[in-house]
Amino acid sequence: MNRRGFTLIELLVVIAIIAILAAILFPVFAQAREKARQTMCLSNNKQVGIAAMMYIQDYDEVFPFAEIAMEPPPGFCGGGYSGCTSIGFLYWLQPYSKSNLYSRCPSTKQVTDSTATGRRLLCEGRVGYGAAYPSPAGYLWACGSPWVVSSKSLAALDKPASHVYVMDGIPSGTSSYPLWRDYGYYMNVVYSPFPAAQGLQVGAAFHQRPHGRHMKLVVVTYADGHSKATPFEQLYGLPEKECERDDFTYCSRINLDPNRYPELWERWQ
Repeated sequence: MNRRGFTLIELLVVIAIIAILAAILFPVFAQAREKARQTMCLSNNKQVGIAAMMYIQDYDEVFPFAEIAMEPPPGFCGGGYSGCTSIGFLYWLQPYSKSNLYSRCPSTKQVTDSTATGRRLLCEGRVGYGAAYPSPAGYLWACGSPWVVSSKSLAALDKPASHVYVMDGIPSGTSSYPLWRDYGYYMNVVYSPFPAAQGLQVGAAFHQRPHGRHMKLVVVTYADGHSKATPFEQLYGLPEKECERDDFTYCSRINLDPNRYPELWERWQ
């Protein structure tokens, strides 16, 4: 019997075809995987929105503080915490959700429990999301000399369906970004791009901004409770790539004029 094997040219052609197919299909698989994560993130944010709507019905339609700095309640996150501790809004929403898993974005750098701060963030569910600050979520410093930035009520928002509330966030300040880079720590807030107009410090060291981590879209829960994926530029008025300047801290110094960005101001005022 005459047996004929593959020639070198035939083998090279087959390998080339496989390589071409792999180059075509691998990005498709990656996009499908990220699309699934975006869907999961939308579900997470929707649960945050539902919990927030239940909360505000119990508290005269006032949104929870984005963060409360206070002496921790007894047994907070398993105990062992004393002194002034920042406790975020996701912790206060847990009685309405019965879980701290819904607020962990599947596409973020994950926080480890190897440090006390990491364990606290996992307990709070503070992994990837932040509340729009200072509107509608305010801030309460209840340690030493108390001071407060009041949260807004639902009735005080002209268009809650277009007003941002909770979204994908990433630290971007000179102090917060290194903490995220080295340990995966997230802040409780996402700063408005109109800091001066809203009485905030421009260039806050513990700044956090929106993050288009889902196929370049930011998953946002709006103040009426609905969620959708939103382009970064519709939230901050510039391409997200610009935020990588100055060692990823450029967007902490964004200070937009409401008169020049009326539609964007409507989302944050």
